[in-house]
Amino acid sequence: PSQIQAVIDGNIIPSLINILKNSELEIRKEAAWAISNATSGGTPNQIDYLVKKGCIQPMIQLMDCLDFRVVRVILEGLENILEIGNQKVDKDFVNEYARHIEQVGGLEKLEELQQHSNNQIYEYAVKLLEKFFGAEEESEESLEISESALKIEKCPLKKEQIPDCFFGFSKK
Repeated sequence: PSQIQAVIDGNIIPSLINILKNSELEIRKEAAWAISNATSGGTPNQIDYLVKKGCIQPMIQLMDCLDFRVVRVILEGLENILEIGNQKVDKDFVNEYARHIEQVGGLEKLEELQQHSNNQIYEYAVKLLEKFFGAEEESEESLEISESALKIEKCPLKKEQIPDCFFGFSKK
């Protein structure tokens, strides 16, 4: 926390967030690592500062990155932020950080990551959705179709309702 506080006191966070928003990809990745590292050891006040300075939206925008290591670091940073948000739920029991993530398109990004080719990313996205956004993993029971839904009602037909057809399948 003291190193993070020194970065905050040195007014470096706004510059890091600007880099995260506007620089070329390789530099944005480095800024994402720095922000995520700050969330991993930061105090609730320090993380609140990061959020108020606008770190969430550019982190979410970088989740489209093809480098799964960067996506993983961003997910870890978001989890750290959401954990602090859980400690600060408001009177309506709402995690304001989760609400903010949802407002800037983060929920959709997390849902998209459930289709990620890297299993670690998929699992991490599912974990965050379940833990902070109330998503439930689909169980096999919910995917099963009840037997009664599969039963077909018998429809009585009269012989005159069945057309006489010849398909030419008889042996000659």
